[in-house]
Formats: sequence, structure tokens, C-alpha cells
Amino acid sequence: MATRITLKDIAARAGVHVSTVSLALRNDPRLLPATREQLQALALEMGYSPDAMMSALCAYRNARRPAPLQSEIAYLVDLPLEKKYASHKPVYELARERAMRLGYNLEVFCLGQRGMTLERLKSIWRSRNIRGVLIAPWETPGKVLGTGADWSDLAVIAVGHSVSAPAFHRAISHQSHNMSHHLEALRQRGYRRIGLHLMDAVNLRTSGFYHGAYLHDQATHPDKQPPRLLTEVMPSAATLRKWIRAERLDCVISYNEQRDCLEAAGVRLPGDLGFSLLDRSPFNPIDRADSAGFDHKIELCVTHAIESLITLIHQQVNGISPNPRYFMVQGEFYPGATVRPLPEPAMKTATAAATENTPVTR
Repeated sequence: MATRITLKDIAARAGVHVSTVSLALRNDPRLLPATREQLQALALEMGYSPDAMMSALCAYRNARRPAPLQSEIAYLVDLPLEKKYASHKPVYELARERAMRLGYNLEVFCLGQRGMTLERLKSIWRSRNIRGVLIAPWETPGKVLGTGADWSDLAVIAVGHSVSAPAFHRAISHQSHNMSHHLEALRQRGYRRIGLHLMDAVNLRTSGFYHGAYLHDQATHPDKQPPRLLTEVMPSAATLRKWIRAERLDCVISYNEQRDCLEAAGVRLPGDLGFSLLDRSPFNPIDRADSAGFDHKIELCVTHAIESLITLIHQQVNGISPNPRYFMVQGEFYPGATVRPLPEPAMKTATAAATENTPVTR
């Protein structure tokens, strides 16, 4: 049996300390690039491969050990938290709690402060040895962050698509799948002409995934005259009712304000029309408790982003990758009082599917 090549073997061949080899194989920026490349090439030449069992043992040992605060992660926002939408702060608190459990402090940095620039922030991060940045969703989608900026010394993950460039690694809700699941949940309740109210800003914020999944659903359920998309920002009750009549809709996917508008105009939900929220969140104070809608699980998205970012920091995966990673989270439909209940056979099928897909906690 061939003897396993160890870090000590590589260090002896190279004439360096074992810790230098360890840093090189982890691509640590504290070593010169030339030193890292030479030691990585030597390890490859000697046939070195990590010991999987030892790595698993170390991971288990570290998971059992209470995590002391090691460092900070920057949480980059466009506006102070108190000025962002109401659901943002509790989601940030969940992300901060998850970071602390893993040994990091999540520190807010606001690019929208007077006189603040990205270069100034990066200088602050370097002086504080901050090696990871989590970019929060921006209020205005389509933001290009730091054209030509050098990110090579930072691990970065953006939450969502609102910061559209550079091509960061991203943590997002699985928007295409979620929209398909949303439509299927409504079809199971007997709805056939489902209208989508999708504002242009939301379409941009989701990189067109909602719209694409809606068009795919129409292709899967062909109709001579598929419902037309409504894109107005704040349509009046008259505009909504005209759209609903013209498209012969029996259900609408829209926003809180449109539910209020329809009910004020005398539309009975779900007697006259089914109504489901495009994005229903337990953290949004204006979401009414009885509204049906799709919960995209933003809280899981940001906590998963923290875990993924810390992994990138540990792996020294810095900078902008030509092949960015996407970390996706699946949401779930909430069957509120504004849509019909499931028919009995469909209810049994949906319950069985949910039970089958529920992870077992040990």
C-alpha cells in the first residue's frame, strides 16, 4: 500500500515550515502568490490529497466547540436600516444571530451615508481585517456596485439580484421554482385564468425569473388567449377591474395594496376572485394574516448566505469569479382565506407530498 503524502513531507521537500504549506494549500493571501503556486504545484507533483476522514473529524470537533468571536463580516447596505423597508431589520437580526453562532460579528456599513464611497469602505475593511462582505438587497434594483473595483481580497455574497453587477456569488430564493409552485398550488384549487401583477421594478429585482416561470406555465397550460401581464405600479380599482374582466381572470397574484383596493371596490375574496400575494412574509407588518401567498423564506436565504460566506472565507475564495455560485432557497405556499380551499383528493396528495419532502431532524 502506498504511503500517504502528508503536509510534513511537502514541507521537508520544499524546505519550509508545515504551517507555510498549510497556508499555501488553503490559498491564504498572507503568502506571496508565487510561494502559494510553487507549493501547490509541488503538492500536486507529489500526489498529495487531503485526508477526508481527518477533515471530517476536524469539522465535527469545531462544530462541537463553542465558537468565540473571530472576526467581523461587513453587512453592506444602501440606506440605514431604519430607512429600509420594514421587514429588513428583523431579517438582518436573524443573519447577525447566525453569524455570532459561527464566531463572527455582522457589522453594518452604509454606502448611502454622506461622503461615503466604496473605496473608503474597503480601506476601513482592510484596516479592521474584515475578509467577508454580505451585500443586502438594495432598495432600487439594477445597481452596479463599484465599476472596475478590485474585490480580490474579499469574499463576497450578494443577497438577491438588486445589485446586478459585478457578478457576485449570490444567495437567492429559488424564484423560478417558487413561481411555478405558486401557480401549481392555485391550479390545484381549481383556478385556470391566473393573472400576474408584476411591476417592472420587481421584475428587474428578480432578474426576470418570476416572469419566465409565468410564461413557462402558460406554455405548459396552453390557452388561445393567455392572460396579459399587468405592470402598473399602483393601479386604481378601475384599472384592476378592467384588467380582470378583459383577461377573464379567476385569480390574481399581486400585492397588499391591490387586495385593499379590490375589497374597497366591493370585490369578494375568494367568492368573486381568488387573490394571492406574490411575496408573503411573516416579517412584513403590512401582510394581513389571512392573505394567501407565497413565502420565499428570506430569513433562510440570509442565514444560508452567512453560512456560505463563512465557507468562502475559510476556503479563501475571494474576488469576482467567472463562474459565480448561486445558493438557492425553496419557499412554500401559504393557503390563506383569500383563495379556495383544496378539494379533498388534492388535499391528501398535497399533504403526502409535504410529508415526503419534510427533512427529518435528529
